[in-house]
Amino acid sequence: MSALDRVRPRRAMEAAAGRLGRPAKRARKRQVSPVGTPPRLDGLPHVVLGTGEVVHVAGTFRSRLRGLLGTDEIPPHHALLLTSTRSVHTLGMRMPLDLVWFDADGALVGLDEGVTPGQQRRCKSAWGVLEVASGSGPRFAALVREGAVAMMTGH
Repeated sequence: MSALDRVRPRRAMEAAAGRLGRPAKRARKRQVSPVGTPPRLDGLPHVVLGTGEVVHVAGTFRSRLRGLLGTDEIPPHHALLLTSTRSVHTLGMRMPLDLVWFDADGALVGLDEGVTPGQQRRCKSAWGVLEVASGSGPRFAALVREGAVAMMTGH
């Protein structure tokens, strides 16, 4: 079977779907980010908590790898949630961060405050981390204690 033979049925299907008035492919819905979202986090899935905090979820390998690199600042009520990780680095960062570590059950296991650019931090018992603006860590740690992160990660 040639590549052309595989393309023809797809085109026929798309044309038939167009005649029926239905889109051939589903368009991915892009979430509208809240006002004040840094450009790096714009477009990432997010959850707005009842207290007004916005947690952006880095759910893909690429979004976790990029993280907050190149971001000048993160508003105090925004956080980036990185799951399935026990270590982070602040190489290439332009601001200090607070790191709120939690385990697979969503329980708080650590808080690193004022992590300056160019450092690496690790928490052996962690399953994920919230990266937040320096000074916002205690507030987000309280949210982790209340179970807000466990609800978002499905644990």
